[in-house]
Amino acid sequence: MKDAGDNPVPLTIGRAIDNNLVVDHPSVAAHHAQLHREGSRHRLVDLASTNGTFVNGTQITSQVLNDGNTVHLGSVALEYSGGRLSMQASDTPEPKRSPVAGKGQSLAQRITAPPSFNKSSPKMLVVLVGLAVAAAAVVLLVVVETGPADLDPPPTTLATPSTEVSNTPTTVTPLSSSSAPLKIPSGQEPDWEQLARSVVDIWSLDCEWGGSGTIVLDGSYILTNAHVAIDVEGTGKKCTLIVGFTETFEDPPSPDGYVPAETVLYDNDLDLAVLRLIDPISGQPMIARGRPPIDVRRHELKLGEEISALGYPGIGGLSITYSKGSVAGRINLPKDEGGGYGEFIKTSDLKLGHGSSGGAAFNSTGQFIGVPSSGIASEVVCEDELCFAEDSSVALIRPSSHAEDFLARVP
Repeated sequence: MKDAGDNPVPLTIGRAIDNNLVVDHPSVAAHHAQLHREGSRHRLVDLASTNGTFVNGTQITSQVLNDGNTVHLGSVALEYSGGRLSMQASDTPEPKRSPVAGKGQSLAQRITAPPSFNKSSPKMLVVLVGLAVAAAAVVLLVVVETGPADLDPPPTTLATPSTEVSNTPTTVTPLSSSSAPLKIPSGQEPDWEQLARSVVDIWSLDCEWGGSGTIVLDGSYILTNAHVAIDVEGTGKKCTLIVGFTETFEDPPSPDGYVPAETVLYDNDLDLAVLRLIDPISGQPMIARGRPPIDVRRHELKLGEEISALGYPGIGGLSITYSKGSVAGRINLPKDEGGGYGEFIKTSDLKLGHGSSGGAAFNSTGQFIGVPSSGIASEVVCEDELCFAEDSSVALIRPSSHAEDFLARVP
C-alpha cells in the first residue's frame, strides 16, 4: 500500500480486473470501495457503489476498521482481522462464479419425491416444476397425481389466498410521465424491443435462484412469481432480491445497474408476487424511469391463438429472450401442498426455460395475457428417493385476469 517513494496509496476493491482486490460478484460494483492506510490503521471508503458498503451491518461512506469487523460489499462478506481484509467464503455464495451467469447453465430436473411417491402407483406421475432457475438445484413447486379420479377441477377463483403484506413505505419517489402504461395502437405490430425494456431480470442473493418480472402499476412495482421471491419450499422467508434492466435486446443487464427490491405482496396459491424497487442510495421506493409499466388487464384468448413471451431463461446467453407459440388450451390444477393451483393457460410450443418464471406473455397485438409460471413434464423416472423429470413438455401461464385481481390488492 505504498508507492516507490514510500507514500501511502489506497487499495481498490471491486468487480473490475484492474482492482487490487477483485471480487467477482454481480452485487459488487466495478470499483466498489477503497482501503486507505492511516498510520497503523486502515480506513474503508465507499466509492458511491450501487449496493453499498457496510461495516457490522451499518452502511458507511468512510470508516476506520477495527479488529473483527465484518464488511459487506453488496452481498459479499469480508472480515477485517490482524490488518488483513479477507473474504468469508462460507457466507458468500460461490464467489468464483457469478450467480447471474449461473442462469445460463442447463440443469437436470432433480426432484425429491414425497414419501407417498416412493412406491409404485398405477397412476401417471406428473411433475409441475417452477421456471425459476436455481444455482444448485431446480425448485419443485408441486407434485400431483393424475388419473381417472381427477374429475372435478377447483373453481378458477381461488379461495382464501394466503397473503403477506409488508409495511408500506411512507415516502414515494414522485411519478413522471414514464409511469403511463405502455399501450400498442390497434392494428400495429408490437415493438418487442420496447416491451423488452419493461421486463426485468431478478436474482436472489441468499435464496440463490433467479427469475424474471414485469414493470407494472406506477413503474415502481414488479410483478413476478411467488416462487421467485419467496423460499416457498424451504423456510418461507422473503428472499433478498436485486433487479436488472435491459438496455438493448443484444446485451444482458449491466451488473452495475441492478437495484434492490422488496417483496410487498405475495400469494403462494396464485404463485404471484409484487416487488417494489428500492433506490440504493436513499432507501426509498424508486421508479424505473424510461421504462413504461405494462398494462395488466384480463383478455380472452382463443384456442390456437398466437402468443409470445419475454424473459431471462439464460438459454443461449444472459440477454432477454423472445419466444413465440400458441394457446394449447386451459388447465385447472388441484390444490397441493406444493403451491400454485387453479387456472392456467397451456402452451406446448412456447419454449420457456428455467429463469422465465415471472416474465411476461403477450398476445399478437402486444397485450399482456399472463405470467409464465411453470411447466408439466410428462416423463418422470424415480430411483430410490429421487425423481428425475425431463424438460417441460407443456408450459403453464397464469392468466392476466388473476394478475389484475392480485395487483388490486397492492397497498
